[in-house]
Amino acid sequence: MVFQAPQNLLGRDFVVGDIHGCYYLLDKALRDISFNPETDRLFCLGDLVDRGPYSEAVADMLKEPWFYSVLGNHEQFCIDALNDIVDEDILNNLILTHQANGGEWFYFLTEERKKELVDMFLQLPIMIELEINGKKIGLAHGNINDWDTASYLVKCAEDRHDNSVMGVIWGRTRIRQKNAIPAKGADYVFLGHTPTQQITVLGNVHYIDTGAVFGGKLSLICLNDYVSKD
Repeated sequence: MVFQAPQNLLGRDFVVGDIHGCYYLLDKALRDISFNPETDRLFCLGDLVDRGPYSEAVADMLKEPWFYSVLGNHEQFCIDALNDIVDEDILNNLILTHQANGGEWFYFLTEERKKELVDMFLQLPIMIELEINGKKIGLAHGNINDWDTASYLVKCAEDRHDNSVMGVIWGRTRIRQKNAIPAKGADYVFLGHTPTQQITVLGNVHYIDTGAVFGGKLSLICLNDYVSKD
């Protein structure tokens, strides 16, 4: 559940905030920076789907070899919707919650298509680590206090509903407390999940969901340039 990405020796690495089905905003952003799929890579912070109009199109980008993402809570909504183990009342409440949070599109799909997308979401890691310019970069969706502690607990977790995993996906503790104590175990951490008007930095933790689906900006950062500023 923690993926260590190999170094990209050919091109650039980018990280993008929550896309939420805004396929054409992402397409324009990639064209604006002359993204080269032969050499460049794009890392996403989860919440590829829901709320925006083109969730399927964004989800299908997971088939591209240059497109990476961690698991967001909205992908987890889709996974849980196909859970046939939980009680029917619990499942119905979960589905209603998902639909109320922009997930209506998912329930118009055929069962085969739902399963295809969920199978892709189940392959997504909870955390991604990569190295750029000698610096360790950590990517996750919701919350990180210390990177090394969180990654250890996630690696030890028995399933994706473990409290440590759910905390990384759903948590907002650091940003709510405005905790600027650096996260140990990584030089830079990038998170999404919590919309902010502009990129917000707390210690070495960068929140880059700038609310694209709510009329804000889709923040796309070239990690090679950003990290080399030190």
